Amino acid sequence: MRLTIAVLLFATSFHLAGQTFKEQKSATVTYNYESDSEKTFSRKIDNSVPDSLVEFKDSRIDLLIQDFVDHKKNFGYRIQLFSGNSRWEAQKVKTDFLAKYTDQKSPYLIYQQPNFKIRVGNYRDRLEANKFLEIYKVNFPSAFIVKDEIELVLKK
Repeated sequence: MRLTIAVLLFATSFHLAGQTFKEQKSATVTYNYESDSEKTFSRKIDNSVPDSLVEFKDSRIDLLIQDFVDHKKNFGYRIQLFSGNSRWEAQKVKTDFLAKYTDQKSPYLIYQQPNFKIRVGNYRDRLEANKFLEIYKVNFPSAFIVKDEIELVLKK
């Protein structure tokens, strides 16, 4: 006696991005006997999986993720607009930048002894930083790109 399984499908039902996906469950089994007679049966399995996915997790997982994000150093690029030993001149450049580019985030005033530096942006790659550098070079011709620790904004 020889046993052949022809088709076997499993059912799934899950909810992802506002859409519900369902697959039907069915199993077809074919029995072959040496006497050349075949017996075949099919059966439909009831789909008892709910339409939505339920998530069970420990509440401490969110705390671990937030702690990781808070302490992880993310390196990227910023554009340095000014470097000098006068805090007053650095504040002036910062004010000029905010007046000309009102839609951008406030520049960072960094003090690395003995210089004050004005840096702007949080760019993940150099290509994006280059795009903004060309825009800022119109008003700040001495601007250049520096590799620096950046702040990432998590999308929820």
